[in-house]
This record gives sequence, C-alpha cells and structure tokens, in this order.
Amino acid sequence: MSLEVGQALRDGIDDLTSERGLLFVAVFVLFGLLNTVVSQSLSLAINRSIASALDVPASAMQQQGGFGGASNALGLELPIAVAAALTVLLWALGTALRVVAIRSFAFEGPSPLPSAATDNLVPTVLTALGASVVMTVLLAIGFLLLVIPGLVLAVLFFFVMQEVALNDSGVVESLKNSIDLVGDNIGGVVALIIVTFALGAVITLPLGAASLGLPGSISSALTTLLGQIASVFGIAVVTSAYQQAMADEQSTADQQADEF
Repeated sequence: MSLEVGQALRDGIDDLTSERGLLFVAVFVLFGLLNTVVSQSLSLAINRSIASALDVPASAMQQQGGFGGASNALGLELPIAVAAALTVLLWALGTALRVVAIRSFAFEGPSPLPSAATDNLVPTVLTALGASVVMTVLLAIGFLLLVIPGLVLAVLFFFVMQEVALNDSGVVESLKNSIDLVGDNIGGVVALIIVTFALGAVITLPLGAASLGLPGSISSALTTLLGQIASVFGIAVVTSAYQQAMADEQSTADQQADEF
C-alpha cells in the first residue's frame, strides 16, 4: 500500500477537529502569540541598537517601521540580551510542543494527551533541536546552490521530526530514515506537500489580505492564529502520512521475511 494523500488529509481534519486537536490549537495559539511578542521584541531591540550605533533619531526609525511601527506592534521594550535569550528558550519550547503533538496524534486512544507523549522528552527535544540545526545548515547550503537542491532536501527531510518523536532516532539516523521513507513514497509525499500548500494558500491568503487594513496588533494576532491552526493541521497530516509509510515498510519487511 502506497501513501494515500486523501487518507492523510482526512486524518488531519479529524485530528484537528477532535478534542485532542482543539487542545493543541489552543496551546499552539497561546505559544504563537508569546513567540510573536518575543520575536517582535527582539526586532525592536536590534533596531534600537542599530539606531543607537548609527546615531539615527528614533523618529526616523519609527517612520520606517523599524520600531514602534505596525511590523512590531506587539513588541515590548526589552534588553537585547533578554529578548535573545527568550527567543532561544521559546525555540526549545516550541520543539517540545511539536514532539508532544506528534506523539499525541500518533496515539489512537481516547486520551487527548497520552502519558507516553512526554516520555524521555528532554533527550528527544535535544535530538530534535540538533536535527533542526543540521537541516537548517544543509537547506541553507542547498538553496545557495541554485535553489533546486534546497527544495529537494526540504522534501527528503519531510519525516525527520516524526522519526525523532516516534522512532527515537538520533540526528543522523532521523535524516537517513526520512530520506529512505520519502524515497519509497516520493509521489505521495510530493502530492501531499502540493495539496497542503494549496489548501493553506486558499484559506490564509484571503484572510491575510483582509487583515491588511486592521491595526498592527490585531493583524499580528490574526496572522498568528491562522499560522498556528495551520501548524497543528500540518503536524496531524504529516504524522498520518508517516504512519502510513512506516506500516507499508513493515508490511514489505514481513513479506520478505516470510519468503525465506
């Protein structure tokens, strides 16, 4: 059985609208709002530091939206070191939330938050962070090499987080296993990426355009809300696809074992 895109999307919708999905939407939206505040605070701090170093008047920076503008409407006046430290902390926290969400959506029991979702969470999150760093470096190199290699790597790394969260794979192993799984299901994975991207565009672009006339703080909050809902849906869809791919791989392995 090859990866069924329709089944993955149906599972994603069912998971998103379930008690478990709504719980994660609420948590991810709260986290997203906090992350937006911190990231905009860091942007403000960096712009203020640049303005100070260049001796640029605050009024000139504000006119350009550098700080106090709509682009940083939710930002707080924090020291740059504090904003940077909070950014790193939220990166780790966001990774932990993603791991827990993946494990929860892979769980078939009735509990919205199964106890197994937090097993060995700290080492798993550290592995996930390491994998994220390696992927970021490789993707950056790939996109510098005429873009196409970066796109190829982005597709091949499609299941890395699921490998870390559900298979307890190490950094290198998770990258390798993702490449192997995607290679065996390349048509389904590419189709799934295209369909989910198209769905996201259809839903978010009109709403995003409608928010352009709103105050900066409301626009930022709305963008965060839509982004986090899409994130939860994406986690559910990719986790379903990963489980399909793993089940197919196990079935193939069992058939080969029976032949000997």
